[in-house]
Amino acid sequence: MATNNTIAQRLQGALVYGGFVGRGSVARLARETGILDNTLRSYLSDRYSPGPDNLVKLSDATGVDLRWLITGEKR
Repeated sequence: MATNNTIAQRLQGALVYGGFVGRGSVARLARETGILDNTLRSYLSDRYSPGPDNLVKLSDATGVDLRWLITGEKR
């Protein structure tokens, strides 16, 4: 995974990595994480940043490293 500048950019990459692509992918991720659809869209558009609990949920659901999702750094 390449380093991206913002959490929103890394989250967009995480969705692809986790197979959340195409129509309905955000809604599916919302169901799997328990995060509201509109909240996820706000994260993806960089309006808001996810808090620690939601970062863990997003990392778990997409299969990306939590440290990478937060910082953009690889282990």
